[in-house]
Amino acid sequence: SESDDDSSVESEPPKREYKGRLSEMIGRIVIMEIEDRKKALWVPVLVTDPNANDLDLKTKDHLLVKSFKDSKFYSVLKKDTKEFTRELATKNEDKLLKNSFEKALAYFDTKDLPSNWDKARSIAGPSSHL
Repeated sequence: SESDDDSSVESEPPKREYKGRLSEMIGRIVIMEIEDRKKALWVPVLVTDPNANDLDLKTKDHLLVKSFKDSKFYSVLKKDTKEFTRELATKNEDKLLKNSFEKALAYFDTKDLPSNWDKARSIAGPSSHL
């Protein structure tokens, strides 16, 4: 019957939202530390809408980010990120991260996401953040 169809629409999970200032972070590039072969790397990541992925955001201070290095989503505490700057990208001497910083700079300058990213899923959310 039709009523069965209606109930499935209502049972969608509630939309997740960042609280307060975190919502201003959507669409920004930040740097986060990841462990790579026992070495700490500072990798450029894009802060995404919390609904872009089902990854568990452990606390209200966590951000959902997508890495320019491996295109994976991560959950990271805002206080564990650093601001991305052009100087940081151009000073990077780690060959492993050269490509990541080039992609991040391209987005920084032109808002062009890497071609394999789905823009709608990466930065869904209020268009004012784009």
